[in-house]
Amino acid sequence: MQAASLPPSTFQLQSPTAKPPEDLSTREAFDGFVAGTLFREMLKSLRTSTGDTPYFGNGQADKIFRERLDGQIADDMAATSGKTITQDLYEVFGNQTGTK
Repeated sequence: MQAASLPPSTFQLQSPTAKPPEDLSTREAFDGFVAGTLFREMLKSLRTSTGDTPYFGNGQADKIFRERLDGQIADDMAATSGKTITQDLYEVFGNQTGTK
């Protein structure tokens, strides 16, 4: 069997100095990812340490709702206070990638 060949233009590698999309700055993307991930993991850890609550059942729909709720809370926390947490990390990131 032969592997399907794709034109070389299909495989474009991004250089480290590639510009971010116009609608989202590098800083916003960095803050959203780093702070959002941190807050999601914190909420996930909190949920596992407290066990089941009387407000949420143990069904699949309740688990999905809880995950979506935690995701929204994490996104809101990242948007409001993400920069204070990621400031030092972003400076190191900017020095390594040349973006500031």
